[in-house]
Amino acid sequence: MSVKNVAGAHFVPPISETPKITLTAMADELLLNTAQQGAFSPKETARLQRVNKQFREVFSSNELWKALVAPRPAQPTPSAQSGKEPLFFEDILGMSKAEQQALALIWEMPAPTQQDDWPNALMRLHTNNRQIVYALLQKQGLAIGAAASEFQRDKAFALAAVKQNGLALRYLASKLRADKEIVLAAVRQNGNALDWAAPQLRADKELALAAVTQNGSALSHTAPQMRADKDVVLVAVTQYGRSLSDASSELKADKEVVLAAVKQDANALEWAAPALKADKEVVLAAVSQNGASLEWAAPTLKADKEVVLVAIKKCWLAFSYAPYALKCDPDIYRAYQQSEQAAYQRVMNAAEAYHSSL
Repeated sequence: MSVKNVAGAHFVPPISETPKITLTAMADELLLNTAQQGAFSPKETARLQRVNKQFREVFSSNELWKALVAPRPAQPTPSAQSGKEPLFFEDILGMSKAEQQALALIWEMPAPTQQDDWPNALMRLHTNNRQIVYALLQKQGLAIGAAASEFQRDKAFALAAVKQNGLALRYLASKLRADKEIVLAAVRQNGNALDWAAPQLRADKELALAAVTQNGSALSHTAPQMRADKDVVLVAVTQYGRSLSDASSELKADKEVVLAAVKQDANALEWAAPALKADKEVVLAAVSQNGASLEWAAPTLKADKEVVLVAIKKCWLAFSYAPYALKCDPDIYRAYQQSEQAAYQRVMNAAEAYHSSL
């Protein structure tokens, strides 16, 4: 078997020395022959050794191989149909030098940040190379937006993208955005990916629960019937209290739901039903977590000395929401002064610690 364009070389494996070149031996055989030919500079040899090491690691683990190498096309090639070994490795050997270097670079590079544009740049350069596209998607799923449309319609590539970044769902073909397996993988990675799911899937309870478990704010992307489902809403507000704003009116008036929400974020009290803003247990739960949430309490509880004291001790700003009569109360005013002084001291301590660290 002759392999062309392997890092700029053309080599023929010595059949007399290696009667049967197996898939796992091909990487070592490649390195041996190219080294014997002496066609590489020290820098090129070092690069080939790095790539060769990666290939050997891949070949030693079928699971790793499946994780790093792109799925085969739906229609196998004639040689694959004839019963020969799969052409995975030949895919890589058949690449140009630039493509091999790109693939090695992707495997070696750390995961990119949101500011890094190199995955999209490589995608645009190698938009039709299955191996490079697949490797890129495992590093940056959003790069599927720059891929050829055939990959945006391919389920295997779509799964690789959304598992890395659920928001890649937005770039997939509409048929795949209606595929429950793909959407489930996406929302498990980022609950807000539900925003790009097909409408019928936003009403799926399993998907809704998976989404709000990952990110409670995803409740805003669910269908109305899910926002009225207590199981879903409880999970959402426990994870992100302010998602109470997206719950149905009935659940905004449900004490269990509202208590869960204000314990996670006291300011969720803003979206509670009026009756619960006047519920002392609910308001105490809120101001015990953040005194400034007194702003959202009913007037009767803003005039409740016990509630106001708890709120001011937690946050001196709560003093501004108390009625004038309570502001004149010696206990309330003393608590306000102590709370304000404590807050000032915390700021000064933080500033001193910051300057000390410079």
